[in-house]
Amino acid sequence: TAYRLIKRYEEFGIDGLLEQSRSPINHPNKTSEEIEKAIVAFRIMHPRWGAKKIHKLLQKDFSPDRIPSVVTIKYFEQKWSYTTSKTNA
Repeated sequence: TAYRLIKRYEEFGIDGLLEQSRSPINHPNKTSEEIEKAIVAFRIMHPRWGAKKIHKLLQKDFSPDRIPSVVTIKYFEQKWSYTTSKTNA
């Protein structure tokens, strides 16, 4: 609205009128680096293990509310290119 633009102009000058980032400052549900490193360690030690097995093994080391879902673990594997391709033989 106009009032918001005026307030930004008064606070920041011309730079206040430029587009501002709409991304959140923090992500409360983001998986911690400690858990991400544990997932990577499991995949490096056992490349044939799937996301379901890694999810079960994470339950031994971390509380259930901190463990990401199986789908999230699969996402991390794809993100880091740790997935093994299945071939039709």
